[in-house]
Amino acid sequence: MINPGARQHGGPLFIKNIEDAGNAHPLKPINLTGDREKQYSEGWLQDLLFRWPNAFPIEEIDPIFSPLIPVCQELPTAAGPADLLFVNPNGLLTLVECKLWRNPEARREVVGQTLDYAKELNRWSYEDLDAAIRKRTGGAENSLYAIASQFGGELDEVTFVDSVSRNLKRGRFLLLIAGDGIREGVENITNFLQAYGGLHFTFALVEFSVFQLPEAAGEGWIVEPRILARTAEIERAVIRVDHGVVSIEAPDDQMVTHRSLGRKKTVTEQEFLEALEEADAKAASALPKFFEECEEAGLVITRTSVSMIIHWFDDEGTKFNFGTISQDGGLNTNYICESAEKAGDISIGEDYLKGVAELVEKGAIRKDGKSWTWRVVRNERPPPVSDLLEAKDRWLALITKTIERFRSAKAE
Repeated sequence: MINPGARQHGGPLFIKNIEDAGNAHPLKPINLTGDREKQYSEGWLQDLLFRWPNAFPIEEIDPIFSPLIPVCQELPTAAGPADLLFVNPNGLLTLVECKLWRNPEARREVVGQTLDYAKELNRWSYEDLDAAIRKRTGGAENSLYAIASQFGGELDEVTFVDSVSRNLKRGRFLLLIAGDGIREGVENITNFLQAYGGLHFTFALVEFSVFQLPEAAGEGWIVEPRILARTAEIERAVIRVDHGVVSIEAPDDQMVTHRSLGRKKTVTEQEFLEALEEADAKAASALPKFFEECEEAGLVITRTSVSMIIHWFDDEGTKFNFGTISQDGGLNTNYICESAEKAGDISIGEDYLKGVAELVEKGAIRKDGKSWTWRVVRNERPPPVSDLLEAKDRWLALITKTIERFRSAKAE
């Protein structure tokens, strides 16, 4: 599903003295056409983003691909040179295509071009990718692993290579199109993704607007990133290569049970559910529907690659954790009593733990150490979330009741 960014951005202001708000200077947007074409080229934008990958709002697009580690520019592929390649310590790859929107043909072709790069990478093995990177960077020491280790700290080489290989095979990439002034017509190209044979991976259009600072600021320029459109809920496509022919298909519902439920997932959630399925296929099948019901009830599901957390935020932004689900299917219920203690009534957390324990076979409450460690256990271990999911209506009702008690405690 694509979320086009609403055109609600106002022009930025420069204020030299915070106490003199009346003396503001509107920043002048630079039109990267006409006389400035030679100075502000696609190469300029490409070099800027390669040197400063933090300019991309990756945490808002899909945090599982963060941080972006620059690998190379103009990666050679059979479909042409891909502008920018990034990797992260977990072996996830990001491809970026930079476009200045002077050419109408570029506006129509850029998505298809980016997808072609992704399909070419899907054909490659880790060795193929590494060879292309070495060819471009010009040195045996510039292997993908060496580059990732330099920026990402010490990495286990076998684990890293396996992860990159797996993501190449699965076609799990982040595709970004970066431009200077993406017009409404360009946003419409995202519709292409919806009709592209079930292709659902992380994709975003990011506009980088350039503004000239006033003389009062000492002159200079500001580059402002804006997400114009992104895949908000995605499901990884299956990219198959049969006898040299590449096809992109929707995932096979028969292969993985949790994909048959119809609810699209972020890549982060997809990673988590795939790992959980190996430990507890029943929980992996039931969780997406439960998460949907939680979100309808006003809860927030915080997704990481190793856990899923059921959060609630009050009007002041205070965070309450109603359970952290790990990849092995265990449910950790610590923190709730600490939150209750801070709210002035620790019994709220204790009653929640009691209610959870009643829904777990042989569930018990363990209180050792400080309140943030109090939790529900079964045989001294986190209970299986599958027990709670068998009584998910009662569990959700318990969470809702606990939230109301937190609201009342805050109001007193």
